[in-house]
Amino acid sequence: MKRLLAGVAMMAGILAGLFGGTANAAEPVSIGQGRVAVVYFSWSPDGNTRFAAQTIAKKLGAALFEIKAEKPYSSDYRTCTQ
Repeated sequence: MKRLLAGVAMMAGILAGLFGGTANAAEPVSIGQGRVAVVYFSWSPDGNTRFAAQTIAKKLGAALFEIKAEKPYSSDYRTCTQ
């Protein structure tokens, strides 16, 4: 289970780096020592990534955080991949 969480966190970090997503560094969030957080990034606000992150967080009783892009992406997926 720890590997899965580490994988999700790593994937969120990689995607955020690739697509320019940034967390709001002005407001640090504390979840408490020894607690678990699920952090994710997704191009689509209603996609599979959000559902997977919500499911994992619910199963673990974890805090859920979304990394949002500083500049919104186009709603047309093809525009984002060119």
